[in-house]
Amino acid sequence: MPMIRAVRKNSRKVERGDYAEEVRLSWEENGTRRFAKGTGNDLSATGMSVQVASSIPLRTQVRIESPGFRLARYAMVRYSAAKGARFLLGLEFRD
Repeated sequence: MPMIRAVRKNSRKVERGDYAEEVRLSWEENGTRRFAKGTGNDLSATGMSVQVASSIPLRTQVRIESPGFRLARYAMVRYSAAKGARFLLGLEFRD
């Protein structure tokens, strides 16, 4: 008997581009300024995904900068999941 798999439709409202650029993140956690470098990809007008070495708590406001994307703005961490030895973050732009 053949196996049937459901196909998941992309329900995003905003078109995204698949890129890979270095990004720098900064945020405050427990009164301490934190920093991380990562790889940004899947960029849209409303957000992007970033792969980093360590997790950042959900709903944390981060400052994201990327010369390659010509980007410097604030974002909120909306998604965080382990992906191998790294973490995949979903960021929603705030400004």
